[in-house]
Parts: sequence; structure tokens; C-alpha cells
Amino acid sequence: MIRTKLRQYYDRFNTRIGPVVVLGDVDGLTHLFIDNDTRPVVLDPDAEHAPHRFEEVRRQLSEYLCGARQHFELRLAGQGTDFQQNVWKALTHIPYGQSASYKEIAIAVGNPDSSRAVGMANNKNPLPIIIPCHRVIGSNRKLTGYAFGLPAKQQLLELELINAVFDRLKRYYGEFPWWEAESPYEVMIGAVLTQNTNWKNVEMALDNLRGQMIPEAIEQMPDNELAERIRPSGFYNQKLVRLKALTHWFKRYGYDIEKLRHTEKGVLRKELLAISGVGPETADSILVYAIDKPSFVIDAYTMRIFSRIGLDIPEDYHVYQKVITRALPEDPKLYAYYHALLVEHAKRFCNKTPQCNECPVREICRYS
Repeated sequence: MIRTKLRQYYDRFNTRIGPVVVLGDVDGLTHLFIDNDTRPVVLDPDAEHAPHRFEEVRRQLSEYLCGARQHFELRLAGQGTDFQQNVWKALTHIPYGQSASYKEIAIAVGNPDSSRAVGMANNKNPLPIIIPCHRVIGSNRKLTGYAFGLPAKQQLLELELINAVFDRLKRYYGEFPWWEAESPYEVMIGAVLTQNTNWKNVEMALDNLRGQMIPEAIEQMPDNELAERIRPSGFYNQKLVRLKALTHWFKRYGYDIEKLRHTEKGVLRKELLAISGVGPETADSILVYAIDKPSFVIDAYTMRIFSRIGLDIPEDYHVYQKVITRALPEDPKLYAYYHALLVEHAKRFCNKTPQCNECPVREICRYS
């Protein structure tokens, strides 16, 4: 049903997916545009700039785009034909983190032969993101079209999939202790020792260092003694060199963890990566677990789980890190916990021979 035209209000603000323009009237929100040059932003010339009217829209959208919200609670007043309204209503029933085909939506609105018309209704959706037309994909699982470009559609689907996975892992595993070390420096040592080995071997090496895991002791310890103590972790000759170099780096900050925590993450990461034998995974482990910096660790477990579930991106460390971090609030405690969940899940279910039958994420996993 077409309503009588009412006075329009609008606002424009930046989000994680780019600039957004929202329009509405006294009845509610009427339009949302992602202002990324893919589609013209059409404003009534008499529309009034009224940011205060959209504070709740802005808050909920911001929460959604960092994974803190899965459903919107807004007054909507988008206009369309009866068929379009039925399609848009059906879109809201697609679960967060999942997708449906155009054919499935056509069946849902009672017209199985209307897949093409469903696609056109999707294209006319005046409130994308809030009415989740991005969750509709081709029957071959290809993304197909999106009014604001396929990169935006892919980002929204990745955002939801990543958070849906973590939600299920949190519900299944709950809170649990992870990497309980006596000091941040012990975490740094562990991050080096865990390279190319399993945690049981690292624990044996750490036990051999008990009473000596302070930087001054490691700095002064003879190489042959340090190598023997860390022998259970494997590659001990290389690792002793890395531990000495890491300790020398820490010494530049007076062995003061608070000085590290007051230094910008980018500076620390660059310095860590300059240490021979310290790669991105080791650097990020030190940053997030020892120094409380928001630097998500990407390891083989992370890539294995998300690639099986259906995250279709190249297995490149920094690409993975960018995709995952843009879906989450920038919180080092959350990053550490979520990485721990992935490691635990990889050990229990998503190992090299996956145990899919009882897996807590099997409902949304493409592999299972």
C-alpha cells in the first residue's frame, strides 16, 4: 500500500561497511543506502538533516556491524507492492549466519515459480542490512547480485558467519581457562616454544624452565643450558636464538610490560616481526596474550575451521586476519577467548579427520 507522502528526515554517518545514508519520516525508517558509488543516493530536496532522529538506528547498525547484534528492533516504514512486502518479510526469517536461495524464498511466499520476481524484489529492498536481502544467494551458492555491490554482500555474509560460529562455540564450551601463565614473559616464551610442535612438548620445556622464567635469567643463561632445558619443544637450537633475541627486544623496554602496553600495537608488531624467527602468528600471540593488544591470531586451526564451514577467502594470514577482525569488536580479551575457542574446537571436533556428527557448528557448516 502506498502511503501519503510525509516530511522526510535523513542522516549520513560512517560505518564499518562504509558511509551510510538513512532516511525516514514520522512513521519510521524508510530507506538505507550504502554510499559506496554503486547506486545513487536519492534524497527528497526538502528532506531535513536530523541526526537526532536516527540515533537508535546508528547505534543498532554499529552493534550489528561489529558482531554485537543479530536482530534489529526498529520502526520500519519502507514502501513496496504487496508482493515485495511479502518477499521482504520472508527475508527476515532467514536465520542470522545462514542463507537461502531465490527459489526457497519464492516457495516461502507461496509462488514457487517466482524466483526472478523475488530477485527483482530483493533489488528494490529499501532497507538493506536491516531487511537482510544479502542472505539470498544463487542455488549454486554463488553470491549473484546485490544493489550495493558484491564486496559489500560478501562482507555482510562473512560478518554473520564468523559471529554465528563463535556464538555456537561459546554456548558449547562456555568460559574456560586458557594459557594460564605466571607472567606475561612466560607467555612470550611459550609463543616461541610452540612453533612447530604441540602444547604437551611446550609444557615439558616450560617445566624445565621453572624458577628461571624471568628475562634476566634467560638473558644470562648459557646457550647450552637453555638449549637443553627447551629440548622437549624441538628445534631447540633455533628456538634458543629466538628466545635470546626476543628477550633482548624486551630489554629495550626495561623488561617493563606496562611500557609495552602503552606502546602502539603497530609499532610493537613491526618490531616483533623484525626479530629473526618471529612470524605473524608468534607476534600476534605475544601481542594479544602477553601484552593485551587486539591482534587476532591466525593459525592452521583457524583456517581449517572457517574454510570447512564455508568462509571462501584465500588462505593468506593477513587476509584472514582482516576478514575476522572486521567482523568483531576490537577487544583483546575477546580476541584471546575466541582464538582459544577455535583451538579447543579443532582439537575436539575439527581435527584432520573431522568428527562432524556431534559438532556444535554442524548446522551452519558446509563441510558437514
